[in-house]
Amino acid sequence: MADTNTPGGLPRFCSAGCAEHIYMSGITDVLFNSKLTPEGTVTTEPMLALSFELDPSLEFGDFTLRQGVQFHQGWGEMTAADVEYSFNDANSVTNPESIHGQAGDFAPLIASMEALDAYTVRLHYRNYDS
Repeated sequence: MADTNTPGGLPRFCSAGCAEHIYMSGITDVLFNSKLTPEGTVTTEPMLALSFELDPSLEFGDFTLRQGVQFHQGWGEMTAADVEYSFNDANSVTNPESIHGQAGDFAPLIASMEALDAYTVRLHYRNYDS
């Protein structure tokens, strides 16, 4: 898998599937740490999210967040409300005036994020494409 989550690795123009690839790389880089073994298998270990469950309807997925993760400079604990705000603020579907670098990439894929409780966030798909 190519590293598309760093400025040097971003393509100038996205080809088919590029938005999904960038989006999923962003999720795996902060929520799960993926490792490729010499044998060619991929393992994951939790980082900010302890688990992810995709609904069989493919309409949403639920992330269970790690408790006790602190923001830098004493801003307090990260909660589902913070994740909801961050994604919805960046997504041009939920915030048409977003100038986030991936606002247009999120729009075809993510309808919204919803905090279900303090440590569970639901990603509502607009269009699920494996």
